[in-house]
Amino acid sequence: MAFGVWVGCTPFYGLQTVIGLALATVLRLNRVAVLLGMQISIPPLAPFLLFANAQVGALVLRGHWLSVSLETMRAAPSSKLVAELFSDLLVGGAIVGAALALPAGLLTTYLVRRSRRPQTAA
Repeated sequence: MAFGVWVGCTPFYGLQTVIGLALATVLRLNRVAVLLGMQISIPPLAPFLLFANAQVGALVLRGHWLSVSLETMRAAPSSKLVAELFSDLLVGGAIVGAALALPAGLLTTYLVRRSRRPQTAA
């Protein structure tokens, strides 16, 4: 589950399923759990996830938050803007993905272990 959440936070929309299933197979992980974890990037959450990834990536790579004003976007050359934004999304996706994957993995582990405990007679 945690690995799926981490892959779901990457900016490779459209390829996440292929990447997740391929890596889950190679790493011998539960493919269904990986697919369920990747659902973090569903359309209603994707804009917020992309924004968080870009902001965290800009903070880590350049030491300041990403400016989202229209003037800043127009002033920057588009090739530089696209390259910086993709690197921000890549780095931020890895960090945000790890930050979301840890609690998701711990919660899943807790719930699975709890459901597998033998039930005591009341």
